[in-house]
Amino acid sequence: LIEWQPSRWLCGALVCLGCLAALSLWMSALPLTAKVPLAVLALGYGLHLARREGSRPPFSVRIATDEAGGVLVHAPGRPPLVAASIRVRGPLASVAVRGADGRLLRILWWPDTLSAGSRRALRLVSGNRAAETGPALATMSG
Repeated sequence: LIEWQPSRWLCGALVCLGCLAALSLWMSALPLTAKVPLAVLALGYGLHLARREGSRPPFSVRIATDEAGGVLVHAPGRPPLVAASIRVRGPLASVAVRGADGRLLRILWWPDTLSAGSRRALRLVSGNRAAETGPALATMSG
């Protein structure tokens, strides 16, 4: 089981982006009557996105392989879904699955929410062993 929970890093980044958007609008050449409402709107929207992301309920995901080598994702309240892709890029990990209705569901783990052991388990299930060992070193012969 791999636990998913909201990332505090992502919530902080959304608040920072809202502040930077408000600051950029304030520093722009817009008239004052447009600057103030747009800056307040940008800041409010950043706070709204951070609050929405932070209030998502945590859940557990079980990832297993079937007899044919396909990767199955078991999320709560859903039938097993076939994983379209599992990607581990440094400290970030994501799983993309297609539901029965054809919609794409993405699960993203940020570095503050995924342990190194869980990241390694995802990497092993995905078959991405090159990222585990690192790049190969070339030697020159003279």
